[in-house]
Amino acid sequence: MLSTPVIHYVWLGVMMFIITFIVSWSIYPVVLRAARVHKIYDRPGARKLQERPVPVLGGVAVFAGMFVGLALFSTFAFSSKSIWAVLAMATMLVVGVLDDKYGLGVKLRFAIEIAVVFLIIYINTSAIDNFEGIWGVDMMEPWAVYALSILSGVGLMNAINLIDGVDGYSSGFSMVACIEFALVFYISRVPGMGIICLVCAGSQLPFFLHNVFGKRTKMFIGDGGTLMIGTMITAFCFSIIKHSSASYKLLFQEHGVALIPLCLAIMAIPVFDTLRVMFTRALKGRSPFSPDKTHLHHAFIDLGYSHIGTTLKIIQINLAILAGWAIAWALGASATLQLYVVAALGVLFTFVLYPVLRALQKRRGFLSAMSAKMAAFSHIENSKPWRWMQKLVDDELFAEGKDEMF
Repeated sequence: MLSTPVIHYVWLGVMMFIITFIVSWSIYPVVLRAARVHKIYDRPGARKLQERPVPVLGGVAVFAGMFVGLALFSTFAFSSKSIWAVLAMATMLVVGVLDDKYGLGVKLRFAIEIAVVFLIIYINTSAIDNFEGIWGVDMMEPWAVYALSILSGVGLMNAINLIDGVDGYSSGFSMVACIEFALVFYISRVPGMGIICLVCAGSQLPFFLHNVFGKRTKMFIGDGGTLMIGTMITAFCFSIIKHSSASYKLLFQEHGVALIPLCLAIMAIPVFDTLRVMFTRALKGRSPFSPDKTHLHHAFIDLGYSHIGTTLKIIQINLAILAGWAIAWALGASATLQLYVVAALGVLFTFVLYPVLRALQKRRGFLSAMSAKMAAFSHIENSKPWRWMQKLVDDELFAEGKDEMF
């Protein structure tokens, strides 16, 4: 049960969600025009799903909402951590925008990502510093803390970056994850972090709406946006798992909630799908970072699902993995067993599901027919609610200069 003071913070979090939504919604047309003026577009290509150039500066609008939200929150409970969070986000946003515009080298990008994760560990004093008794390991040596945390942080950043291939997927999944992290922090009686999670969710919602429903106002979030969001999610995970955190003491020590499996369950599909893609590329003798169309979302699209249908289906699958973890915990599973359950479900819904979906494309039968019906059901672009939302986001204010990209 949540105490009365925490409930008050929940309402404050809801207010901050609304405020950041309004800020991001208001700044969106300004960012859209800037992307058009400076010709910052994502061009069609062999591994791209769009058929025409699309502005790719959505991360700036998301950052504006986060910046205002964190600034306002700091007036209620000042913390230097908010300043460093803004600095880390701004760094990754700039790096991503430059990468979208000019194409930075992989080595340079990774070096900056490592530096940002190091900043989170050193300044925010949070990291994966214990293994919760998994495989008999508890507190770790400092070198192991930094090695594991940097590897995990950079991995999370790039996992979020690599799911940005379908309209609404990266922002939709990240919003759900931020809300789940907010619940963890509120239950752990760390409402300040819960509010920051809701700030991150609220600032992404306007972009999500334009990205999914917009026709003339569509923008992509870009590497800047995904890396920035990945940075915040990394900070959330580190803050939860840290040995001296309130989450660790209350959830793990008192209630047996294994926090590493919990965080992994919240981020399961991006993490395991990225591992699958990199593993299969390496088996074929290719660079793990070479682009292709072998992600789980590509399989759903090729099976006939709409973009929003693909996004909702993958979010549902990830929620099923989270539910599987919750059942294991409720049955009294140890931290090691909780990790095994999450890992098994993650492998099942990525390494196993992907080839199954590809096989359904080629074969004819009952399962293929059912899959085709489900895919067809996801196409709601001509429904009245969809057209109403499209009209809402494609306001004439946003449509100004819409033909400049051509």
